[in-house]
Amino acid sequence: MTSSPTPPACRRVAGPLAPYADAFREQVRQFGYTAHSVEWQVWGTARLSQWMTEAGVRPDDLTEAHVDAFVRDHRQHYKQVIGWRRLGPLLDYLRDHGMMTASA
Repeated sequence: MTSSPTPPACRRVAGPLAPYADAFREQVRQFGYTAHSVEWQVWGTARLSQWMTEAGVRPDDLTEAHVDAFVRDHRQHYKQVIGWRRLGPLLDYLRDHGMMTASA
């Protein structure tokens, strides 16, 4: 029997998305995500936030082009894949709160 991978031990979010992490975590819980899936969502949030810090991107300046760059960069450096599908709930949350704009 094969079990799903354990989410990385990265439950804290630092950087520009840190102020939104707890509310986002609660939202995905309310949507019915399992505890395991909630932690994967938070892990993706932490990774994106770290990348945003390195790239100098603020939440209200985040665009789809930035997300594309993050996904490409992450895939080049890490085995654990993060893509648009995994980031979907976070990106919806950011859009709903006026922090992500359409690509130019």
